[in-house]
Amino acid sequence: MTAKEVINAILMQENITGSQLAKDMGLSRPQAVYDILNGKVLKVSARMANLIHTSKPMYNIDWLLTGEGNMLNDDIPATSIRAEKPNEQIDSLSVINRLIEINAQKDVEIRELRQAYEHLARCFEKLANGETITPADKKAISI
Repeated sequence: MTAKEVINAILMQENITGSQLAKDMGLSRPQAVYDILNGKVLKVSARMANLIHTSKPMYNIDWLLTGEGNMLNDDIPATSIRAEKPNEQIDSLSVINRLIEINAQKDVEIRELRQAYEHLARCFEKLANGETITPADKKAISI
């Protein structure tokens, strides 16, 4: 996961803007957050990861730095994750709906890759039998 994807995941999880994240981190300006979101900065610095982790301790520091592993710390119970407004829990339904959308997108990608794999297998079979591959086959292979 890239730094941009890490920050976007936090923004989506928290349902906040880059400006709000910067404010939560104690930054006077949101430029550092937007530099990552705009691709000007390609890595979350140790300083930024610590600021995020300090303001939002549920996020795994290793994930913040590398984009790998679990997004959330295992030792923080889900009930402790709260939105910015007092007594308002994160809207679980919107998180679930977003996960359903992502799952549906992945299902489409898997189906397309499976079709491409099957077509490629047929092309290999043609080649193994001494047959030629048609221009349509070549086009279908270049996904």
